[in-house]
Amino acid sequence: FGEDALLKWKTISSNLLEMQPLDQYKDRYTEKVLDNFTLFGNIIKKSIRLQCKLRISFYYATLGLNSEIHPNVIAQKNELIKIVNSIYPSAYVSVFFWDADLLMDTYNRSPNTSVNISFVDQPISLGAKDMIALVNLGTYYKFITDDSGNLNKRFFEANVRDYQGNNSVNKSISETLHKPGHEDFWWLNNGVTILVSSLSRITNKEIVIENPEITYSLGLHLTGEGIVDIISHTFERYFCHSNQYEFSDYIAEGLMKCVIDNALVLADDLHSYQARANIMLASSFSHNGLTGLGKDNKMPIHQLEHELSALKPNISHGEGLAILIPSWMKVCKELDKEKFIKFSENVMGICDDINDDLKIDKAINKLESLFRKFGLSSSLKTFNIQEEDLITMANSLTQNKTRVFQSYIPLDYDLAMKIYQKSMEE
Repeated sequence: FGEDALLKWKTISSNLLEMQPLDQYKDRYTEKVLDNFTLFGNIIKKSIRLQCKLRISFYYATLGLNSEIHPNVIAQKNELIKIVNSIYPSAYVSVFFWDADLLMDTYNRSPNTSVNISFVDQPISLGAKDMIALVNLGTYYKFITDDSGNLNKRFFEANVRDYQGNNSVNKSISETLHKPGHEDFWWLNNGVTILVSSLSRITNKEIVIENPEITYSLGLHLTGEGIVDIISHTFERYFCHSNQYEFSDYIAEGLMKCVIDNALVLADDLHSYQARANIMLASSFSHNGLTGLGKDNKMPIHQLEHELSALKPNISHGEGLAILIPSWMKVCKELDKEKFIKFSENVMGICDDINDDLKIDKAINKLESLFRKFGLSSSLKTFNIQEEDLITMANSLTQNKTRVFQSYIPLDYDLAMKIYQKSMEE
């Protein structure tokens, strides 16, 4: 930051901000500059009667650093403010120094977006900053699209599904939306939560909102299902044989603890942006294979659940996992106590001075309790599963007892039946 720019501003301000004819400067400044300052002066004259507040700001941008501004530059800044205030005594005059860091931050920041949205009826106000409103589907469609009918991507920038592109999960969601016979999906997912930086009313049925983000439209139950799946993808890689697993385990423990801690926040406050942001970030790393680094992993609980949802499509993937994860733990805990104790202490925070069996049971109960906070079922009996259904699923998984699923703990027909049977308990 040098003095030259400020010296020029001081001269220009003295010459052109005065409310007087500027013809005397026509040889010094271009016609466009003189026209703009003349326009400025005319507006000020017309606004005097309205007692408007005048704010004049100077922005000095360079690739330097604010920490390196010389005292002489600061002195020039102060003199510039005095000159302008001598012309407009009641004006708020500021000089801003934009360094390399601020320029980069501004470049990376999304521009402000202001959008109007109309309601079917007067909204329900939950407080100064919250409201619930009914919006016509056509109005909502116009809200999330531009003039060409294209989706306004900036509204969904914080939504992890958008970054994952056309992956298998997103494909399945799209197929569900387009297939006939899945009309219930629309009724179960017809609420949208929009986060905005500010809102103001135009009428009782219309508001203007700034910087809308559509990131947490899921209710308690569906949020819980997603959380269970995020935990499961790392949990099943954590309980896995490997000669070199310590590094991966530390990552997995931190990730699961982060998801569990933030899930507890969401169980009480679904609108916690910070909690949802942490969980969405954790989701990306839970699903990208990082926590399975160096491990031979086959995801046995997922295999058990796929059979369940295939047999009973009304059981969602997340809800099935919420029932099967604790059941798998209860059946398999004796087969690797050391790892179960490590999970109980480092992830579930069970550090009580109690015997190992009680510690593991306490960790399982704590995890089950978390799932219940989201209204997820704890038993297959909830879905009217019968004994013959368990046999059908176990046979399908093991190809009629001819295949052993080679996972961390080999999953054969007998072990599958034990886990399914444990899932029937209430």
